[in-house]
Amino acid sequence: MKSRISLGMCLVLMLVAAFVTFQITYSALTNKYESTVYSFNKYTDITSNFDAVGEAAENEDWRKTYSVLSQADAYARNYYFNDIDDSELSDNLLFMYAASLGDKFANYYSSEEYADVIKSNMGTAHGIGVRVTSDSVYGGMYIYDVMDSSPAAEYGLKDGDIITSINDVTVQSVGFSAACDNILSVPLGKTVVLDVLTAQSSYRENIKVEVTKKEYDVETVSTRMMTDEVAYVKIHEFNYNTGNEFAKKMDAVIASGAKRFIFDVRANPGGIVDGVAATLDYILPEGRIITTKSRFGDEEAIDSDAKCLDAPMVVLIDGSTASGGELFAAALRDYEMATLVGTTTYGKGSMQTEYPLQDGSCMVFTTHMYYPPCGESYDGIGVSPNKVVELTDDQMSRFFRLTDDEDSQLMTALDDVINK
Repeated sequence: MKSRISLGMCLVLMLVAAFVTFQITYSALTNKYESTVYSFNKYTDITSNFDAVGEAAENEDWRKTYSVLSQADAYARNYYFNDIDDSELSDNLLFMYAASLGDKFANYYSSEEYADVIKSNMGTAHGIGVRVTSDSVYGGMYIYDVMDSSPAAEYGLKDGDIITSINDVTVQSVGFSAACDNILSVPLGKTVVLDVLTAQSSYRENIKVEVTKKEYDVETVSTRMMTDEVAYVKIHEFNYNTGNEFAKKMDAVIASGAKRFIFDVRANPGGIVDGVAATLDYILPEGRIITTKSRFGDEEAIDSDAKCLDAPMVVLIDGSTASGGELFAAALRDYEMATLVGTTTYGKGSMQTEYPLQDGSCMVFTTHMYYPPCGESYDGIGVSPNKVVELTDDQMSRFFRLTDDEDSQLMTALDDVINK
């Protein structure tokens, strides 16, 4: 199944520029509209609520639009030479409706796509479970993260390996995006055959790996110790399980001796607001985490409890830190608990709501603006770092392949957190 890419995703891809990334799993569907989904039940429990349709029917422009559409449909059904695929017609109409709203974060998901989005939001995916970026040296897919519980890990793929072909079709011949689609299109339970240059052999050995696509838990947080006291915590995205995953991994590194922390939300596109709030609740003291406002002035808030993390902290940000990733950084900034290092973030302070339709499909569009603890929106502005550190063009092109010493943003963060 090939999913559509929203205008919002295109903008984020432009910001990422030299390092296009793609997670080979159906959980990528969530990231394709680059949004923080507003999940408060007050707004999402709309099943069988058609009041809005009744109100729209009283609008003259609304009646004219649908009268013309109905007329066009009648002509096609009476005189079109070929058969009409009603399912495809409905999907395309709704997709174009979302695209016509003038909302770069609006999207439409078919029933099949939305079922996968729901699983992804809950932290479950089916795929092979690697995050990759385009490799310019060997013309393949450079694996920069193999998820622990994934089929890729089970079959022995490692960080740093390079996929050069999928089912005997080379990545170089079809291009990076099409190669990703070739993996995504393999059905659950079926095997995909990969040719892999191994990092262990310094890319001199090419092996063939047969990986069966399965369901697995998406890993959104990864950790490692940089020194005896400094823990590096990478937050890839936010789903409903991220808060629990973050707490477990933080508890583990603290038990290992971590007393200082670097949180990396570079290239984090956001995700589920509940996941962001739960993650921040582990760190922040008692107080406001987020406030949301609708077009009607309705406000909702999420607060943190009194338990907090009392330790030196730095947050790494960049131009592809968006939505929930920005909220994470802004909240720690507002509580004056962390130094922000890197470059100004993307600037997305709007929230999207999922509206399930009666056939199992879903419309998504902007319904709220959200605000960090200070109450000031960064929508269209971004979150600015306390210490500006820009990567060179060469560093950007090799972002996911940089060693610690080559990553000047990370080295600045390490120096800062050690000297706090």
